[in-house]
Amino acid sequence: MWTSGYVKNTSLATHVRFLNIARQLAGGANSSFYTTAARFIHQSSPSLLAVWKPPLLALLTNIGSAARSPPTWNIPASERLFKSKEKVVDILTCVSFTADDNGGLSIVAEGGLPKVLLPASIVPATGRGALCSSFVKQSLSSLLPFPFLYFIFITI
Repeated sequence: MWTSGYVKNTSLATHVRFLNIARQLAGGANSSFYTTAARFIHQSSPSLLAVWKPPLLALLTNIGSAARSPPTWNIPASERLFKSKEKVVDILTCVSFTADDNGGLSIVAEGGLPKVLLPASIVPATGRGALCSSFVKQSLSSLLPFPFLYFIFITI
């Protein structure tokens, strides 16, 4: 976004840095990532949004943190986003999810927080680009969600 002159140690700057690392990982895994249009995956609730730009899936909601009964994002196997039993990682929380036998995925929208999923196979555990090191987990836990960033991030 900005090349210089910004404070680098704020929650927002750190958050954007993590999103950019995820975007770079997605671009490295799919040579047409930057030129592929994002595709919306139908959800049964008008409060949920699933945006697919291979290999990245952004799950967004407007339910807020006080929802009594959080809805569930459902990615049907017929969408062919994931392989059977494929593991994906939410880069915002470092929580892993596993697709079912057919490649479908269901994730509860807990606390109204978004999720940005990448296949675990492309998320390095250590070294440059490591999104789920203990430092990153600690930093992510202190961040506030910045929902407007996710839509911009996934569509560019």
